[in-house]
Amino acid sequence: MLNMETTAGKIFFIALIVFVQSTISENTGARSTRVKDEVSKTLEELFRNHDGRLRPNFGGPPVKVAVSIHIEALSAVSEANMDFTTSIFFHEKWYDPRLAYKEIEGISKIALKLDEGRKLWAPDTYFPKQKHAFVHSSPNLNQACLIFPDG
Repeated sequence: MLNMETTAGKIFFIALIVFVQSTISENTGARSTRVKDEVSKTLEELFRNHDGRLRPNFGGPPVKVAVSIHIEALSAVSEANMDFTTSIFFHEKWYDPRLAYKEIEGISKIALKLDEGRKLWAPDTYFPKQKHAFVHSSPNLNQACLIFPDG
């Protein structure tokens, strides 16, 4: 048991804390670098073998796309013009076996920057009978592309 009343005991205790913290930092840093390298290598392989111009299962059955819409706001309702303005959260999800990758420890999905995500195939979604549609401008990125290990 440490006697914290002595100066030597205090110095030993502080040295022990510093040693433990530096060991944790070294292990975390090494793991972080390893994971980053593994994700980078995985993305390089995925993009090397992916043609975003072709849909998954090209020549085979159609791609099933799951869609969800969350209405954030409904405003500017005009009975005279029979229209309204809405703000929505729109989410699409599909399976692309070309994007399957070996699971990476501690990573449940890979999030891509939007410009990288645009290299991948995506459904051509449209809203029939719309008068006007746009993605609003925002100081923060409000679109995401996530790749899960199964594609």
